Amino acid sequence: MNNKSQGGLNQDRLLLLKSVIEDDIRRGLYYGGVIAIGRHGELGFYQAFGHADPEARRPVRKDSVFSLFSTTKAFTNVLVFRAIELGQFALTTKVSEIIPEFDRGLRQHITVFSLITHSSGLPSIYTPKPGMYIDRLDEIIAAICALVQPEANPENGSTIRPWSAMPCWVRWCGAPIPRDVPTGNWLKTRS
Repeated sequence: MNNKSQGGLNQDRLLLLKSVIEDDIRRGLYYGGVIAIGRHGELGFYQAFGHADPEARRPVRKDSVFSLFSTTKAFTNVLVFRAIELGQFALTTKVSEIIPEFDRGLRQHITVFSLITHSSGLPSIYTPKPGMYIDRLDEIIAAICALVQPEANPENGSTIRPWSAMPCWVRWCGAPIPRDVPTGNWLKTRS
């Protein structure tokens, strides 16, 4: 009997995963989520579970957008260090070489190193303007550039405030953050 799904994944294990997630949601451990599992470039499992709100009014859809907050830092750092390993940029690369909008004021001194070590001097902000959609990278970058100037030059080590390197990585890739990240091809490499 062949229990392999598309992508060569074990169908029995995927069904077990599905039942565990559904049971966790029934027990109230979390509201819901979207799981995408792929292998060798093929999506073998892609399913939405549960609800997007505690009142269970809005079902989670495959294209639901989630706030991941600091979870993205680990992924971003791996991607940044991989790009450095491949010679695509360096820790000393200025962000303005990747995001041209950063070429004015003290922002022009911010490097990739400054971003990943949280020493860029940029304030910690979730959205620069109330009601902005966080998945529209060009609008987010424009709003940050319009509103934010580091209070001090990060090269001299003063005024350290956190900020994420994710906009830098996504702009370097040349692709917007998609609303359907599991099926999007935004983690492409440059040749």
